[in-house]
Amino acid sequence: MKLKITILTATLALSGAALAAGDFAAFDSDGDGKLSMEEMLVAYPDLTEEEFAGIDTDGDGFLNEGEVAAAEEGGELPMSE
Repeated sequence: MKLKITILTATLALSGAALAAGDFAAFDSDGDGKLSMEEMLVAYPDLTEEEFAGIDTDGDGFLNEGEVAAAEEGGELPMSE
């Protein structure tokens, strides 16, 4: 599992990928339907813990697809092309 995550992380990091709502599942490396800080760092390597917490509107320590979409629409995260 660690190798799979490492390969996914390297591949996405090299592509300079930003997270789009349609790509949510691609960044959800453990398939739990939510993104951890570590999973978000794949798409946004400069994301701080404070920024992550601000996007996590329900305060559960993870981001769901709606929170990510709202952050992109609100300019808190750059939208992918």
